[in-house]
Amino acid sequence: MKIVADENIPYLKEFFGSFGEIIQLPGRKISAASVSDADVLLVRSITPVDAALLENSKVGFVGSATIGMDHLDCEYMQNKGIQFENAPGCNADSVVQYVLAALLHLAKFYNIELEPKTVGIIGCGNIGSRLRDSLAALGIRNKIYDPFLSEADSDSLVSFEEVINCDIVTLHVPISKTGAFPTHHMINEQTLAQMKPDAVLINSSRGAVVDNRALLQSLQITPRLVVLDVWENEPAIDWRLLNHLALATPHIAGYSAEGKARGTEMLYQALSAWLGQTPNMTLDEILPPGPIQKIKLGSEPIEPLMALDKLLGCCYSIESDDKRLRLIGNDSDRNVQFDLLRKNYGGRREFCSLELEHNKSTYTTLYSRLAQLGFKLSCSESSFQ
Repeated sequence: MKIVADENIPYLKEFFGSFGEIIQLPGRKISAASVSDADVLLVRSITPVDAALLENSKVGFVGSATIGMDHLDCEYMQNKGIQFENAPGCNADSVVQYVLAALLHLAKFYNIELEPKTVGIIGCGNIGSRLRDSLAALGIRNKIYDPFLSEADSDSLVSFEEVINCDIVTLHVPISKTGAFPTHHMINEQTLAQMKPDAVLINSSRGAVVDNRALLQSLQITPRLVVLDVWENEPAIDWRLLNHLALATPHIAGYSAEGKARGTEMLYQALSAWLGQTPNMTLDEILPPGPIQKIKLGSEPIEPLMALDKLLGCCYSIESDDKRLRLIGNDSDRNVQFDLLRKNYGGRREFCSLELEHNKSTYTTLYSRLAQLGFKLSCSESSFQ
């Protein structure tokens, strides 16, 4: 069996080596010629998989190690009898934790009090629903807009007009140009004008959900705090935007070590099922421990937001990701450098890599709330000092 795979998919050899030969290529360079004699194709979001790529190949299985499917021509593959799978929810925790890190950064560096703010979440799927629960655990109010949900699904469900009037608006939708609720340029000149002048905007979904040209024009007239992890026309993004953003990162919100590896594991399980084999490899066997594995919090009372701010230093620095993108020089290779930042990304660790030790006498609702954010808990008989 021959497998052609995006070289940025981690642990390919560990998970797929037993199936046959693996050819690793840059995602943007996977071509019809390179897959012509392949049996399996494994991609990420930057490789369009359609008739132009597959028509003259013998590919029978396509797996995308991502939550999104807008780069996959599912109708074509279904008509051709090609099995296709994605990895829904694989990096949901990673994206949620990116948004939480962004909020804490804005609170710290722009003197924003998060407790009285209301966060508007557009899209309540794998990511939006987990973000809603995390915000609730931190005591931050939120409202949801998702036209595919009913009021029975969420008591915080509101209209689009109401959600974009929240103090903070964060986007968690796929990209679509058709259907009853298209998301392409959902945030545009008109919606930006409807938002509060001081409202925060965060996009970690798909670049074209926000009209980047309209955003730049709006920010030049009315500055506001904006966080962009995704961009239109990646990697040829509008570099002028960087000077107007509070945080700018190179499409890495979902790039935690766990998020990327979890996507590989899900494709491994799907391919095993397609081949009629029983999976014999798990993520826990492959993923190395984090740099910090266990920590004790003091016994003094502390609010969940303050505790999270302290713990983030053990897991992730969003400021470092912002700095790396801004350091790209103003030259003709900057688009290549954008892709290299993604390719060489170190893979931050998720909250689940950190164990919080407590004892029975000091266990409080704080630990329960931190557990809701994804941190592991362990009970110790010793007292905190």
